[in-house]
Amino acid sequence: MSAVCQYCKGELPDGAVKCRSCGEWIDGASRLTIGGKIAVAVVAIEIAAMAAIWSVWIPALDRMYRDLGSAALPELTKTILHGWWSGASIAAMVAALMVALVGVKRPAARGTLLAITTVGGGLVIAATLVGAYLPIFQLAGAIRS
Repeated sequence: MSAVCQYCKGELPDGAVKCRSCGEWIDGASRLTIGGKIAVAVVAIEIAAMAAIWSVWIPALDRMYRDLGSAALPELTKTILHGWWSGASIAAMVAALMVALVGVKRPAARGTLLAITTVGGGLVIAATLVGAYLPIFQLAGAIRS
């Protein structure tokens, strides 16, 4: 007697641990692919980098900009230095990582969520650095011209 895959309703031979039709694991084990493991490592590094930016660089830049007079700072820079940006970014990355690892059982959905989290984390770090250093870039352009 054969079983039926709970995901695609395809027929499974006796003793199958993975569906031939959809590739899902039948035994309910939550397995990460190599790509998934790499994505988890990248997101963990992004979270650590964002925490370092938030705890070290942002306060240093904030002090420097206050010494220079922060009235003319771009809104993005003000948001990054004084707002919710860094903490919310770290919380969002941690939450997405936890959902992907614990809350999502289907490997394909987990892989997609990990990929989105990885790319999103990179974009957040890039936006944070560009926004935090924007006044420096503007000052460098003014000095050059």
